[in-house]
Amino acid sequence: MYLSRPKQKRQITMFIVVVWLIVFTILPACGNTSNNNEAPVAEQTTTVATTTQTQAVTEATADDSPHSGEPWWDIWISDRKAPEGTYDSRIGPMPGPEPFKLKVVHQYGQNSSVDEGITPENSIWNDMIKDQLNIEFEWLWVIPSEQYNQRFQLALSSGDIPDILRMNEKQFRQFIDTDSLRDMKSAYDEFAIPEFHNMDAQFDGVTIKQSTVDGKLLAIPRYEDNHASVNILWYRKDWADALGFDQPKDVNELMDMAIAFGNQPDNPERTGMIAQRKPFDETYSFGAFFQAFGAYPNKWIIKDGEPVPGIIQDEMLEGLRAARYLYENNAVNKDFSTFGWDQAIERLTNSTIGIAYGKWWAPDTPLRTSFQFDPEAEWQQMPMPGLAPGESAISTVEENMVHFYMGVYKNAPEGAEEAMMRVLNFYFVDRFPASNDVWPQRPLPDEAARQKNIENNAILAAKGFIWDWCPILCWNATENSDRARLTNEVLKTGDLSLLRNASDKSWYDDAKLWLDKGMDDERYYQNWCTYSSRVSDDSGVLLTSRLRDEGYTIENVFYGGATETEEQMSSQLADLADEFGTKFIMGEVSEADWPDFVEEWLGLGGKAWWDEVVAGYKETH
Repeated sequence: MYLSRPKQKRQITMFIVVVWLIVFTILPACGNTSNNNEAPVAEQTTTVATTTQTQAVTEATADDSPHSGEPWWDIWISDRKAPEGTYDSRIGPMPGPEPFKLKVVHQYGQNSSVDEGITPENSIWNDMIKDQLNIEFEWLWVIPSEQYNQRFQLALSSGDIPDILRMNEKQFRQFIDTDSLRDMKSAYDEFAIPEFHNMDAQFDGVTIKQSTVDGKLLAIPRYEDNHASVNILWYRKDWADALGFDQPKDVNELMDMAIAFGNQPDNPERTGMIAQRKPFDETYSFGAFFQAFGAYPNKWIIKDGEPVPGIIQDEMLEGLRAARYLYENNAVNKDFSTFGWDQAIERLTNSTIGIAYGKWWAPDTPLRTSFQFDPEAEWQQMPMPGLAPGESAISTVEENMVHFYMGVYKNAPEGAEEAMMRVLNFYFVDRFPASNDVWPQRPLPDEAARQKNIENNAILAAKGFIWDWCPILCWNATENSDRARLTNEVLKTGDLSLLRNASDKSWYDDAKLWLDKGMDDERYYQNWCTYSSRVSDDSGVLLTSRLRDEGYTIENVFYGGATETEEQMSSQLADLADEFGTKFIMGEVSEADWPDFVEEWLGLGGKAWWDEVVAGYKETH
């Protein structure tokens, strides 16, 4: 058994940090992967449209549309048109006889569901928004997601700037510095539907404050509940049972299990814990394992009131000692330093690795794939074990929940702020009908109706009705946890009337089949995936939410766009750390080399970066 150094039990307090106006650089990201999502828990209200605005929307029929008679349009109209008196006027059309025009750009990923020749520029989104909101998109360009940042920067240099801006953190700060963004506050206060205000209130307006400078709301942030970044542990319960191991109560018992997994004469290919050549990565490497020792590589945490780099704290050395112990005792593959992320995942799913840290969605990918190799695989999840028996490790969560910002360029036409809010409202009520009171909730279908719904969705998808193909988009930040709580309650009570729509029913059906039939159902892997990641009391979404709510987290603090030193030196500093970490685990360097590593890290640019972080922190706290 590996024994940690004797020391006082440390109390890690989750800091409640006043939101900074300057935050860490993140790339634009897509928050969700489908429209099967959840509702906010905050109580919502309905605003009844005025007679004129209501008639403009609700009295229109499929026959009024230029697409009348086209199956895909008729499906959209019949499935989504709100009955009279329920459509919030703020989602209605822009005033005026002519469409209000907005210059837009967009990034997108290819989707096999879409007909050939359909892109965001000619997708159904353009038609429905023009038809329902009297807003017309003028496309400057559209580009694959991986090329977006480069193309966007070129547009800024050439002055070919759209009216509506989707910005990552760095880009947002650039526009702030050049005073190039409109104030969205009046439009947000007047036109954002109550569901937006309720959602933001659940997080104490953190992201709205983050987007506000000198009292001006310079963008609408799109963000995700930070419970999604909590780490949890997964292990092969079938292996553990065969070897007589119970669920590990602390990290020492976990390490004993890992060593046992890696020392089976009948299964010489097996190893215990997943690792790859970037040892400090948090998912599918040692990064989360180190957190049991209070070590947070690649994170900035607060000590004595100031941010500090986790990579050079003393706790990091203790975590590395434990990782070396695993390596020396065959609990880690001897060739881990040659593995990329994909090779490590391959070993996890082909039954040669039995322990991994991951996020709540790990059953979706990659664990479900392991059933293709071994149908008898049984993955158990649990909180990350800590040093003391029965104590969970403290996981990091992301203080900055924002994925990207949507703003209005200073030279956009008058009224663009209102137009953008109307599209955001429309997008929210259409994509998340169970999340609001202003759109009809789709009734719980029988199986035939559900199958018809699936067929209709496929027809719409073929015309580009893909969630992230709209150039102005949003999502409900708490959708996963909201739906998880609801379907969990239905499983416990059997009250099917609580299910709000086909998406709720899909989660419920999968989970119920897993509980009733287990592996006897032909879709057992999908049923297990849904239950273990989304519906179960003690796993997935509900487990990570509980761990955060009970204080088993510490914030990875963000401090603004990338600092000058970070932009120049962060990759070299990461390479230096990865090299030292790997060599330490493999026994090629020793504890005597730790001070030299710390000194080199600081001298290579780490100290300058750290000073910039602290300065930025003090400016906003």
